[in-house]
Amino acid sequence: EEEMDTGLSSEKGWRDWSAAASGNEWKDAFYTFCKNDEKKTIVKKEGEANDEEEAPDTNASWKEVEWDEERAAASRALLEAEEKMSEEQSIQFEQNASQFWNTFYGKHNNRFFKARNYLPTRHPELVIDPAAELRAAAESGNEAPRRKIFMEIGCGTGSTLFPLLDLNHKAALAANREDLCPFFYAFDFSSEAVSLVIGNELYDEKLCKGFVCDVANEELPEEVRENSVDIGMMVFVMSAISPEKMKDAAARLYRSLRPGGFILFRDYGQLDMTQMRFVAKKGRKIDDNFYARADGTRTFFFDLPSTEQLFSSVGFDVRDLRFDIREIKNRKRMISMYRVWVCAKLYKPLDPSSSSSSSSSYSSSSRSSRFREASSSKK
Repeated sequence: EEEMDTGLSSEKGWRDWSAAASGNEWKDAFYTFCKNDEKKTIVKKEGEANDEEEAPDTNASWKEVEWDEERAAASRALLEAEEKMSEEQSIQFEQNASQFWNTFYGKHNNRFFKARNYLPTRHPELVIDPAAELRAAAESGNEAPRRKIFMEIGCGTGSTLFPLLDLNHKAALAANREDLCPFFYAFDFSSEAVSLVIGNELYDEKLCKGFVCDVANEELPEEVRENSVDIGMMVFVMSAISPEKMKDAAARLYRSLRPGGFILFRDYGQLDMTQMRFVAKKGRKIDDNFYARADGTRTFFFDLPSTEQLFSSVGFDVRDLRFDIREIKNRKRMISMYRVWVCAKLYKPLDPSSSSSSSSSYSSSSRSSRFREASSSKK
């Protein structure tokens, strides 16, 4: 195909080159076109993440890249011109949020989100080392190490839960210390999703407990005691909550953590290509950086300052806060696309009473009274 001058300097430029290259289908400001010499076989490296919404095929590669201010400025100009939907419409999306997610999981079952096998590669602390646990217990004068508690927040169908459960159980069995395998809590506000978790052949009540909880509107059940959870995983979850309810949800999660425990946070970042796609779909904007998908589910796009403010305001020590920016090159379609995620570790201080603000320094470089179980039980 003929190589084109993409004209990156204006909104009109974005629209013109995209329309000319894709049959009048407007793409977004984060699309570019690969050069001919880039049309070659590309293999995605083992352990690299799949796209949470549209997993790239084997013709695509993921490359970590720097923040591009020129692209960002053009994207922001498009976002500022968007119009919000009516208040009546936004209320309907809020009132029917769980129904939309139940419909989503009823349709897709456990086929939509791929297993997040990349997480322990990036975060080795998600898999226990029994020998290290025993040494630490001996050094502290304890007779036996304490069994840790992990929790997947917004578990969906268990795409984080089951890979981690399997790895931790195998590590404990290899050391002949099954008692050291962490116990996993996993919850979601979609009863349909939780029923799929409980019905999974890997679900074992000796090792995990799945339950329904809308953490944006209700307390965690009393079985999840305050100051009890060692590690929480919150991956593409907070973005589905209305911004005005995020702080309440964060506070409830903070209370569940042990002092010194942390939550692994990963979610959509502002100017991600999925946000830019909403620009071309009129009537999807609920509020600034908050959108409704065609299936009624919603998503929010975070920046670094507001992320730090959200979590530090309830007591978290926000660490390692950064953008993870990836360029996806699809050699078959001859395009490159940009994904933007926000990542952080949210710690509960060892002395929570002394925590009044976060000590984070972030970077924009690329880098209820009882369990409410789902209606169906494990088969």
